[in-house]
Amino acid sequence: NFLRSCLINDNKTYFLGRQNQEMHWESLVFQEAFIDDATPEDISALIDELRNAGAVEVVSHPLQMKKGRQGFCVKAIVKGDQVEAVRLAWFLKGTTIGVREHTDGRWVLKRRGGSILTSLGKITVKQVKRPNGSITLKPEHDDLMRLSIETGKSIEEVRKAVFLSSNEFIAHEDWS
Repeated sequence: NFLRSCLINDNKTYFLGRQNQEMHWESLVFQEAFIDDATPEDISALIDELRNAGAVEVVSHPLQMKKGRQGFCVKAIVKGDQVEAVRLAWFLKGTTIGVREHTDGRWVLKRRGGSILTSLGKITVKQVKRPNGSITLKPEHDDLMRLSIETGKSIEEVRKAVFLSSNEFIAHEDWS
């Protein structure tokens, strides 16, 4: 006879090799509706309302629905504490009479927000810890655009200034 035993890690934190880099499982709720009685402008407004209600991300794409009607598939990714608020936004701000939901999740790397003072000005960035131990930067696009307009430089020139000043990173939050 043979008995096999497994230790299950409830919080789904895993360590990768010798780098001891953590990845965390984040539980999410996916909400979705097929909508065939709204204009593209209505869909755009609904997407904004779903984001304002707390959705992590909202996407849409066109659909061919029954009887040849053009419609939209709108999907929202929502953290658990925002599910009811986002669900309410679907029904109060949109035309749908039903929303599908399922629970799933995603693996996320540790990240933190901060800023960098470049030669062109201050910009908001996100630092991410990669599984191999390296740290990458992601400048906020709105700040890239703002500095580009203010300085007359291209977005690529602003982005280059950010990476040249990456040692000037100031953390505004802890790793999460």
